[in-house]
Parts: sequence; structure tokens; C-alpha cells
Amino acid sequence: MTGFADRLTAAWYAPGPTLLAVALAPLAVVFGGIVAARHALYRAGALRSSRMRAPVVVGGNLTVGGAGKTPLALALAEALAAHGLHPGFVSRGYGG
Repeated sequence: MTGFADRLTAAWYAPGPTLLAVALAPLAVVFGGIVAARHALYRAGALRSSRMRAPVVVGGNLTVGGAGKTPLALALAEALAAHGLHPGFVSRGYGG
């Protein structure tokens, strides 16, 4: 018997739309509308972004796991530390 995580991973990597993807499509449309509204609020100045005092690198991928994000982040941190910098990580989501 496979667990929910296994079924979800199989649906994620399926070559075509699955029953789960079709069922979630209306939520995707709603989410897309919310994201578009948020972008419009930023453009209109109703929401403000903040300028950071230090450079920020954002690492992500649509792939759930195994894409090499963590090894790349660690290698980048080591390279920055070798140049006397003190990188830090802010994580969210799985393992965050």
C-alpha cells in the first residue's frame, strides 16, 4: 500500500493531467487570480516592498525534491565564506 506522499509524488511527475490535477484546477485559477491581484497592488503602490541592506539570493525550483537546491546553496555559502562573507539561510516549507 502506498502512502499519500507517494501518490502525490507520482501525480506531480505524471506525464499528463491526473485526476488530482483536474480536481485542483479550479483552486489553481483562484490562486492565480490572488497572485495577479497582489502584483497589481505592488505596482499601484498599495503594497510596499523593502530594500534589504545586504544582497539576497533566492533559490527555488518547481521540482519538489532531488533537483540539487540544497547542495548548490551549501556550495554557494562555502564560496562566499571563503571570500570572508557570512552568508545565512532563511528557509520555508519542507525541512524549514
